[in-house]
Amino acid sequence: MRRRLPDRTEIAALLVDVSQAGLAAGLEFERFQPTDERRRNFYAELPIHTRVTGHFHELGRFISGLAALPRIVTIHDLDISTRRGEPDASGTAVPLNLEATVKTYRYLDEETAE
Repeated sequence: MRRRLPDRTEIAALLVDVSQAGLAAGLEFERFQPTDERRRNFYAELPIHTRVTGHFHELGRFISGLAALPRIVTIHDLDISTRRGEPDASGTAVPLNLEATVKTYRYLDEETAE
């Protein structure tokens, strides 16, 4: 588990990986807001509030991309809604909004652990 939890220096790269997963899936980010770190016994969690827009399969590719990351990333408080009245260029598919809190984690060494 320690190998899957980055230390402080790797968090920036992990944030880039999360945003790249969304962009690679074809999503448009409306919000990508990391919040304050929350310390636990031997790890800290970094919640990132996100809102993305895309189609159903793009949302699925994003979730799959997060699951494929080499680090632990979890999704919480998932809310999917339609953007009524805004069909795509074909006029058939309606874009979706996905709001969620994506959490990444880092290991606390003995000096920084509670």
